[in-house]
Amino acid sequence: MSIAQLATSGIIAPSADSLWPAERVAWRLIGLVRWLPWADLTIVATLALEALHSARPWHTAVLGIGLTGYLLAAHLTESGAGASVLRAQLPLLAAGIGLTGLAVAAAALPAPPAGPGAALIRVAAVVIAVIVAGMVVPAWLGRGR
Repeated sequence: MSIAQLATSGIIAPSADSLWPAERVAWRLIGLVRWLPWADLTIVATLALEALHSARPWHTAVLGIGLTGYLLAAHLTESGAGASVLRAQLPLLAAGIGLTGLAVAAAALPAPPAGPGAALIRVAAVVIAVIVAGMVVPAWLGRGR
């Protein structure tokens, strides 16, 4: 539906006085397609369906990365900007993909094993989280500029 929204965005509606009743209904439907936030509704519906259905961790990771790509493509199409606009967000996108991979790896483990390997995994997870926070906070603070 977001593709239909983009396709109908350039169509100018004629005056309602010269339209047949069926044409008025069609233009109201086109107005509804233009008005609803389809990208947001897609994300909410997908998250609700994902929460209701059990799947392997990699399935959720692929879905998350696919939805991120969909939102980026929808944003670039709606704004008419080139992909170079996302250059500033590239470190954050890379960190998000890295955290997705870490989450899949953590979810795939049945239980943390005992021993020094488990401690090393925990320390690596904390270090990665600190690095990601260090990347996100400056970007978040500079968003108003």
